[in-house]
Amino acid sequence: MDDLRKLAEAATPGPWKFDDDAMGCRAIKGGKSGSHKQAQYTEIAYTVGLSNDERDRANAAYIAACSPDRILNLLDVVEASKHLRYCTEVLLQGTPHAGHTEATAKAVEALRTALAALEAEQKERTP
Repeated sequence: MDDLRKLAEAATPGPWKFDDDAMGCRAIKGGKSGSHKQAQYTEIAYTVGLSNDERDRANAAYIAACSPDRILNLLDVVEASKHLRYCTEVLLQGTPHAGHTEATAKAVEALRTALAALEAEQKERTP
C-alpha cells in the first residue's frame, strides 16, 4: 500500500471531477486553482469524439471518483484499522500494559478521524 500512497501523493490533487460536454468530449479534471466559480481545473485525462458509449462514461466517472484525496483517505482508514486490530488482539490476550491502552485509544482516534474525513468528502461530492 505504500506504493499506492506514493502514487496518490504525487498525482494532481483532488477532488477530481468528470465533465461530459455536448460534443462528446469527456475529461477528468482536478487540482482546481483559484477560489472563484470560474476557477480552472487541470485536465488529468480526456477523450475526444462523438461517442455516446455508456462504458466510456462509466469508466471516466470511476476514474474521477478514485482521485488522490479519496485514495489517501481510504488508505488512512486501512492503516488505522490495522493498528486498531493489533491493539485489540494485544488487549484480548490479557497482557496489556499502559502503553497498549494508550496506543489503542490513539488507534481509535485515528480511525475516527479517517472515517470522518471520508464522510465529509462523501457529503461534499453528493449533490
